[in-house]
Amino acid sequence: MMSIHNVKIGILLLLVLILLIINIRLNYTMNWKTLQNHQKEVKNIGQQGTVNQQVLMMTHKREKQLIAALMHLNGLSSLNKTIIVWNDPKQSPPDFTNLNLTYEIQILKQKQNSINNRFLIYEEIKTDAILTLDDDVYISHNVILLCFRVWKSDKYALVGVFPRRHDWNHRDQKWHYNAGNFCPTSMVLLGCAFYNKIYNYMYRTLMPKAIIRFVDEIFNCEDLAMNFLVANFTRRPPIRVKYQTSAYCKTCTSNLSLRKNHYEDRSKCLNQFSNIYGYMPLLYTYTSVNTDECLV
Repeated sequence: MMSIHNVKIGILLLLVLILLIINIRLNYTMNWKTLQNHQKEVKNIGQQGTVNQQVLMMTHKREKQLIAALMHLNGLSSLNKTIIVWNDPKQSPPDFTNLNLTYEIQILKQKQNSINNRFLIYEEIKTDAILTLDDDVYISHNVILLCFRVWKSDKYALVGVFPRRHDWNHRDQKWHYNAGNFCPTSMVLLGCAFYNKIYNYMYRTLMPKAIIRFVDEIFNCEDLAMNFLVANFTRRPPIRVKYQTSAYCKTCTSNLSLRKNHYEDRSKCLNQFSNIYGYMPLLYTYTSVNTDECLV
């Protein structure tokens, strides 16, 4: 027969499990309420005249590259402002007034070089739609506008052109980061992606601090952290827009993805983030939008 002591331990463990489940459920519900309450403050897409999207671009010690990226955006319809997250606290940003750009530029100089900074910007963004671009990515205007149309059909989605995937390795019992033009997709890089500005608010206020610290320590994976955040709250995968042409600057040599341990570090991030979340929130999708069929 089971002793009274063992029965007490069993009841105690059951109570702890019930409290843990309730706590997880309450946190999830509170986070969704935060999302829904904040959305009331955001104006509906299409109610702001010609102000449809704003670009968010982070840069560090790549002035010529940045200028080339800004010039590439010149003439992009529906773009009214580009916010430059200047990640060099020691050097002042240049004067861009002589570039004769067709959109406004706002420069936000940061106190420290943190790759989290791009997603901590919120009050300065005046549109629902954020187009986040790396300063070494050149996407055609037609594809950008297609991505924007796709995003407007699902304003909580993460829409991008560079697909990535997480895979479980049964040998080492760990998640591994995979890149390539494949199916299925479970992440999109934020070198060119649309998402709702509320996710910057959530990144700043609801992202686990352990993830913020880990991103700063490893100096990588801020885009993976955003993919985790969106997947955790929407319980949906990102939307991939197929883009076959190479979009990266071919002469740029200071890209973080060129570092020797880049893929190993990103695999570490997948495992670290999933441990912090308590599960793997990323979801796979086999669907995508074909630019050859949808461009007009």
